Formats: sequence, structure tokens, C-alpha cells
Amino acid sequence: MGLKDLGGVFSRYFIVGFFVPSFFGFGALAIGLPDSWLPRAFVDLSTQGEVLTVSGAAVLTGLVLVGLNRPLVERLGGEVLEARQSQFGFAWTSHMDVAAHGFYLAVVLMFLSLMWYVAAVEATIR
Repeated sequence: MGLKDLGGVFSRYFIVGFFVPSFFGFGALAIGLPDSWLPRAFVDLSTQGEVLTVSGAAVLTGLVLVGLNRPLVERLGGEVLEARQSQFGFAWTSHMDVAAHGFYLAVVLMFLSLMWYVAAVEATIR
């Protein structure tokens, strides 16, 4: 794996489309959530440590989202739901409903991956 391969993975497409939204999402969670909701290891970090932790979690989440981009777009785009609508007996009222559920899924995935990353950092510190 050469430097050119890393440049392909960490391209502008990745940075703008996946890393930056994840970074600001995790940053908003880190700032907005009360300390009692965050892991003790994350709360005890310095500001630089918090930024590095949020950045690392954003990179990992961005890479996961790049890998899941096509399946998520297909799933949240409505094609799968329209095909299975009669099977499960429910119907979405519009594609905006599907997009709203996708947004909530993305927020939950970001929060869970942040908690996983902090737990991994805490385990390596001990």
C-alpha cells in the first residue's frame, strides 16, 4: 500500500463528504452533552486530547460510512422499502421520511462509534 493509495482513501471526497460532518457531529456531541453522559476517560482528557479523540472517531466513522455509502443510499433512497412495502404492510409517506430516519441513524452511529473509540482509548491507557 503506497502513498498514492492513501491519497485515494483520504481524498477531498472523503474529507468533505464524510470526515468533516462526522467531526462536527462528534464535536457537537462532546460539547453539548453533559459530562455525566460522557465516559469518565473522555471527560478527564485535556482539550487537545478531546480534539484528538473526536478526530480519531470521525476518521473511523468516515471510513465506515464510505464503506457503507452505497448500501445506505440504496436503503434510505426508498428502492428497498418500495420493494418490501407489501411484504411488511407499511408504507413511507415520502422519501423525506426515509431521509429523516437516515439522519437519526447517522447521529446514533456517530454517538456509538464515539463511545466505542473512547472505550478503546481508555483500555489502552490502563
